[in-house]
Amino acid sequence: MNTVKTGWIGLGKMGVPMSQQLIKAGYPLSVYNRSKDKEEAFKAQGIGIAASPALLLNAADVLFIMAGGEAGAFEQAKPILEKMGKLVMLVGGTGAGNAAKLAINTLLGIVAQGLAETITLAQQNGIEAEALTTLIGNSALGSPFIKIKGDAIVNNNYSAAFALKHIAKDLRLAKDLGLATPLGETAYQTYQAAEAAFGEEDIIAVIKQVGK
Repeated sequence: MNTVKTGWIGLGKMGVPMSQQLIKAGYPLSVYNRSKDKEEAFKAQGIGIAASPALLLNAADVLFIMAGGEAGAFEQAKPILEKMGKLVMLVGGTGAGNAAKLAINTLLGIVAQGLAETITLAQQNGIEAEALTTLIGNSALGSPFIKIKGDAIVNNNYSAAFALKHIAKDLRLAKDLGLATPLGETAYQTYQAAEAAFGEEDIIAVIKQVGK
């Protein structure tokens, strides 16, 4: 077993599987989450539960959010980070990791809305969604994301892989960072309007808002 004590704050859609990688790699782990029900599965595994982020900070040698900070600290944490993903990189100083995440998720929201609008326009002109997504998949615009979300629309499957409410939240956070570009602003308004009705469904349920 590795002796570096690790701590994890946030047991959400990404936090659970990523922190589990630390357990598989043999790192001692303690966790904290605001919603206590999400800690129960970890407690059943014998994982330590911290009563507050401050207490977790005191108990851990390495504490996880995104990789932004001093280069020296990053290099110390890098062997642990490599257990959780294919790409490990320092994107800047403290706070840069969070900003990078929000920038990428802004693109995610824009692309999902763009696909939804494209399919909606095609359907309004008598083109089936399946035909259009096949055309897109065989063009320079094809991508795994377009394929997966296009298939979801074709199959009327809006079970959440990444819930719409999460992209609505991230766009609010991006606004706080200064998001004010034309497409970003449009995506922000669309997802905020869609959240109440479709928040628990997948991000691509934005097509239901677009089609109103």
